Amino acid sequence: MKKLLLVFFSFFSIGSYTNVEAQLSEEYYFDDNFNIDKGRSIVQMIDGTIYFAGFSAAIGTNDFVLKKINTNNQLIWSKTYVLPYQDYCFFVTAYSETELILIGETNNVLGNTNIRFLKVDTAGLVLVDKIYSEAGKNSSLKYLQKTTNNELISCGYSTDDAGSNDALIVRFDANGDTIWTRRYGISGKNEYADMILELDNGDFVFSEDVAASPTNVDIALTKIDNEGTLIWQKKYETPIAEGCQALVKDESGFTIVGEGFPSITLPYQFLIMKTDSEGNLISRFDFGNSTKSDAVFSVLNTADKGLILTGYSNSYRPGPVGVFVLKLDSNNQIINPQTFGGSGIGIGYQIIENKIDGGYIVAGSSNIGTHDDFILIKITANEYPNAIEENNTNLQLQVYPNPANTVLYLKSNLKINKIYIKDAVGKTVYNTTQVDDKLTINFLENGIYFITIANHLTQATTKFIVQR
Repeated sequence: MKKLLLVFFSFFSIGSYTNVEAQLSEEYYFDDNFNIDKGRSIVQMIDGTIYFAGFSAAIGTNDFVLKKINTNNQLIWSKTYVLPYQDYCFFVTAYSETELILIGETNNVLGNTNIRFLKVDTAGLVLVDKIYSEAGKNSSLKYLQKTTNNELISCGYSTDDAGSNDALIVRFDANGDTIWTRRYGISGKNEYADMILELDNGDFVFSEDVAASPTNVDIALTKIDNEGTLIWQKKYETPIAEGCQALVKDESGFTIVGEGFPSITLPYQFLIMKTDSEGNLISRFDFGNSTKSDAVFSVLNTADKGLILTGYSNSYRPGPVGVFVLKLDSNNQIINPQTFGGSGIGIGYQIIENKIDGGYIVAGSSNIGTHDDFILIKITANEYPNAIEENNTNLQLQVYPNPANTVLYLKSNLKINKIYIKDAVGKTVYNTTQVDDKLTINFLENGIYFITIANHLTQATTKFIVQR
């Protein structure tokens, strides 16, 4: 593992942005000494331990890899889960404080792509390792989320009888057995589901790429019920190709991020699309240098109604694309764009909030000249002011104890008519109009939450942690 401490000064002019006072960020490289080491996804436990998943060419072919990293950013162990052919891990999630699930794809002897579901404990020991295949067809899963009823929902693609790809949604139980599988698509046209979110009522919304023609791809948002029945699909058609990578929701609707072409002859630019709760397009924001390549791969909401983004860009650095992080405020003002990584190509695949200090952690890969490494980036909370508002007296809300166990006390000078709590991905897990300054929270799992108090005039939000 190699560590770099870097002070970043932004000096490129890409539209309008604000650069705060330079701050100290940290980036760490984890190298298995293979030509290909691709970090794709991370999960952080309540004690700060990080599990970093991806794939490496361990024995000549790519295999699932999981790394355990302590709070001092030291590698504790790295496990490789070998199968005979090519394997690619795309996402990891925590099923509990002692169990992790990795999802992705594996090839078979005939060259077909199949789904791989891997469940391990926090020592990296295999609990479940399953492969899902259909004769002569390809299928893969890119994203996985635990549902409120302790099942799992995942998305990706699967080939249909005509040989084109359909968006694929699979619902698993905790042991990787399928509860149901649904495909969405039109014969002869390719569709790929990128990310799926559970809604407060148990329905799901997923983002997808839909091939409108051999040279044009549109973005779509699709809503299904908890059995996979289609409720609606909204397509956002343009005359040129674009793609989505991630999705996040807030109280007003959804934000889709990815890449868009300003014209067929120019490179990708950053793409932000906002919709209402029914998928109707509200706004679209394309930005970046028109002669450079930019794409957003992961997004988080901020407490001040902005967005924190990561992906790849060379608008903010010379040479090939590298990992970037920046904030967009609620007016699409660009704040403190930063780039990370080696001299070669780098991509930030996922950004999460740091449960220890309220900053951010980015998982990705970066080429350092001769090979790709896993790259882990830690960004301090004060690099993006007001992104996370915690116990700020201007908010007129304080909570204690923090971390909390089973009871949370509220202190505020506001008249409170409503209280609601959201988890770290924006899902409402509690709301009430029965107002009290003492909340019983024994139903909440360990993790980060945001509590909001509101009346008809104003509201205030702060963050708290549940830790048992």
